[in-house]
Amino acid sequence: MTVSLFQEGEDEHQESTAEEDEEDVETLKAQALVIANKVATELYGANSVLDLELLGQGAYNHVWLVTFHTGFAQAQNETSQGRNFALRIPRNTLSSLQPYQMRHEVACLQFIADRLPKIPAPKVYAWEDGLTNCGYAYIAEEFIQGERLSVVWPLLTEEEKSTICWEIANVIADLGETRFQSISGLDPHSAVGPTVEGAKVFNGRPKFHSPECYNIGPYRNSKDYVLSCYDREIYYYTHTDEGDIISEAFEQMSVMDFVTQLKLERQALVGDELTFQQIDAERLVLVHEDFHAGNMLVRDGHLVGVLDWEFSGVYPLSQLLGPTAILQISAPNRDESTEDEETEWQKRYKDSIAVVLRQRGWTDDDIKIAIGDEHPLLYFVKEYGVENDFQDVETADVYVTQEAWNEVLEVIKLRERVRKRKPDAGPLMKRKVVQGQEGRDTMGMLSIVGAVVWPGHTQNVYLLVCRIFELCLEKGLNFQTNTCAFKLAPSAPLQSDKSRSAGWTVQTDCGNVHLHNIVLATNAYTNALYASLASTRFSHPRPQPTATTSWLGLAVSAAKANILYGAGHSRAPGKELGISDGSVINPGIAEYLSHAAPRFFGKERWGEEGAELRDWTGMTCYTPDSLPLVGQAPGEEGLWCCVEMNGHGMAMAWRGAEALVSMMLEGTEPEWFPKAMRLERA
Repeated sequence: MTVSLFQEGEDEHQESTAEEDEEDVETLKAQALVIANKVATELYGANSVLDLELLGQGAYNHVWLVTFHTGFAQAQNETSQGRNFALRIPRNTLSSLQPYQMRHEVACLQFIADRLPKIPAPKVYAWEDGLTNCGYAYIAEEFIQGERLSVVWPLLTEEEKSTICWEIANVIADLGETRFQSISGLDPHSAVGPTVEGAKVFNGRPKFHSPECYNIGPYRNSKDYVLSCYDREIYYYTHTDEGDIISEAFEQMSVMDFVTQLKLERQALVGDELTFQQIDAERLVLVHEDFHAGNMLVRDGHLVGVLDWEFSGVYPLSQLLGPTAILQISAPNRDESTEDEETEWQKRYKDSIAVVLRQRGWTDDDIKIAIGDEHPLLYFVKEYGVENDFQDVETADVYVTQEAWNEVLEVIKLRERVRKRKPDAGPLMKRKVVQGQEGRDTMGMLSIVGAVVWPGHTQNVYLLVCRIFELCLEKGLNFQTNTCAFKLAPSAPLQSDKSRSAGWTVQTDCGNVHLHNIVLATNAYTNALYASLASTRFSHPRPQPTATTSWLGLAVSAAKANILYGAGHSRAPGKELGISDGSVINPGIAEYLSHAAPRFFGKERWGEEGAELRDWTGMTCYTPDSLPLVGQAPGEEGLWCCVEMNGHGMAMAWRGAEALVSMMLEGTEPEWFPKAMRLERA
């Protein structure tokens, strides 16, 4: 449930101004000393504070290490031996977030101490929200000795990194097993309270964080929460000082036009019940909201502290991991390999979480929701803002003969047996098997024997590919459109070093291209260029006939629509295998397709046959095992393939390409890559 309501160009940075950064340390220390003496005396019977060390200043707090003479220690504080504690004092400049921020952090740390004792969060010794007679707001909490994980990560051994990664995964699992009834913050006195979201309350927004301005929670459901996010932005842009607004963000659109846009989007969401039903189906859990290595302390190769819970809250399970990468290595320990290190351990971190959750008995569905293990294409679409109508849908394989259906049932039984032997092999896609009358009712098809229903996706592929090419061009891709490749051959050996591979030459209608490495992503046209593969007769091109029909039927409430469908190879001799000319339409298949829909669904459900708009073919390629070919060509240095997708390119080409890049750059295939997809098997 990601809500992004910021005008493009506006930074989601923490509230911090130059004036605050230059805040006089001595003035802060004098204030901290008064509070430290009060806490040390009342809580520990200390004679006096020996030392007050500034641990750090953030956008919201300044934090001090208080050291004092030990006096009589109350029982609740015996574990600390009365020697020191950490003192967190909110900055006066952000008092508008109080008392919610202070109360929430205290309640959160108390909840963790009581319910989640294995999470190494600081224990609260004393606190005030600033509304009592003392007039001060502060939290006196346990001081945890350790070093920031983001700083010491490069100095850790591989074993220590793995251990800490596993311990962090268990923290996530503990948080994911909490249960709440509403999206909210926490409160020491009333269990739940308003949300306090630091990442969304910046640039003057804190002064409006009040129930008098908009609903700040608790929220009955996800719809109330999302609508309040819109209300927050609308209120801010209609009430804030002009100086708070980043003018550069509104060079293409006025502030009032942006407000109008927000109001229209909000109104559209009011009636979108399906989206909110899906979100509300998720359980509500405690989420840290700023969970990364900079807020983690380690000592002796173990995780000993998780800090900064002030902006945590109760949110749907899908928000558990948050948007931030877990490992962010701090300067000056960053070098050329840092980004690769962060990416690699982000993957290991998520893999560790999946293993931990599975060991704890989580369902595959909940694991997928928690980890955000969506289709890698969806990650790309979200990360790069591709507007290609990517949607989650249900899809199905249907079977019209008992023989074919029996084979499918045997495969399903085999998968179940393998799963019992290897329960940690990884999550399986959730499938629903329906057969007999249940299958016919589910699919609305009168003559099927059974069907396997599974999660799928739809998208506008043209828009996706356009965006990919745009990004590649930005990185310097030399992209030659309308250029046919006729032949691929090894280049002539170099005169200076005949033992070294000379690479490859591609003959095109615009001239020859010489390359040391070449990747064939040519799918059904691969045999025409790669003679060695063609000679194996392992892969077979085949035209993919498709029809578009305009139809009028009951399934769409008598509304006119266009539908695209294809196949019908069984109506052609040899099922059209081996045919590489996609320009010819088989008349038998075309005739079959023009009547196929009413035959499958029945005229009662489908209605009358609509007018045929167009027939066309596109080339696909098939292998005997229905799997693609990925890897380096055996005995052909510098020739790489990611081809033969068997009609499922959008599902398999993306990860196939990821595996191929790993092979090319690192010399090895990823652990997750299925060995059955290796090119050499052909």
